[in-house]
Amino acid sequence: MRIRTLGMLALGLALAVSGAAGEATVAGDWAVSWDDAYGPQTGTLALTLEGDALSGTFATQGVEGTLTGTFQAPNATFTIDMPQPDGSTSKIEVSAVVEGDSVSGTAVDRGMTIPFSGKRKAKPPTQPQ
Repeated sequence: MRIRTLGMLALGLALAVSGAAGEATVAGDWAVSWDDAYGPQTGTLALTLEGDALSGTFATQGVEGTLTGTFQAPNATFTIDMPQPDGSTSKIEVSAVVEGDSVSGTAVDRGMTIPFSGKRKAKPPTQPQ
């Protein structure tokens, strides 16, 4: 079964920004969702930022791809390299806009443009030591 590439698009929206003292940052874990021909889909993004260079992973349906791109608040653009069951790699181009802990945008995969949205995942509470 072909990996639903729309899930890769959702990676783009995982670039939601959170910051302290007005300084925009993009890093952390994101939950994203989109609709495609198969119905509602979900995925997760794990993002890191060094300068304006964005990197990380996108996971959906038990498959994980890598991503690289840039972030200049509030805009993120990146490419996700997503492995396919036949051994090939699908390249998904993502554009997103971040508003607080929310993100929305589009992902383009094999000529299909798919809108997505997402939210930053809450950090688990720290355990007292």
